[in-house]
Amino acid sequence: MPENKSLLPYFIVNIEAAIRKENRWLMCIRSEKESQAGGMLSLVGGKLEYSDPVKFSIEEAVKREVLEETGLRVSPIDYIHSSIFISNKGNHVLDIVYLCTITGESDRMKTSDEIQELKWMTIEEIKQHPRAQKWLIDSIKLVEDLYKRT
Repeated sequence: MPENKSLLPYFIVNIEAAIRKENRWLMCIRSEKESQAGGMLSLVGGKLEYSDPVKFSIEEAVKREVLEETGLRVSPIDYIHSSIFISNKGNHVLDIVYLCTITGESDRMKTSDEIQELKWMTIEEIKQHPRAQKWLIDSIKLVEDLYKRT
């Protein structure tokens, strides 16, 4: 890695939370302003922040992102899978999906500037949604399979 970029990560680490309540999964419609998957259906999540070495924990990042974007407190309980892709801006991204359980709820879920809408959906609704991309459907199938085994 070149010296002038020694503090920059080779990969951007993106974390997604699969959160289930009854028989539905928490999904979001990403803001149209987002450069990556703007306007698309996705799991809630975000990037690992490298500014504070104490917060490099992926599990802590999952908790922080979900709380920031939804107002829900969660606990990651199981690693689901990871994948690598190149973003629209040309960055290498390592995407990690965790199964999470809700540990605290506010009376009303909130949305952030990055999210247009939050909704609880069944796996069939997700599969049939016009804004669900293949990578989301693959992830949610893996999560649903794991959830059924536990």
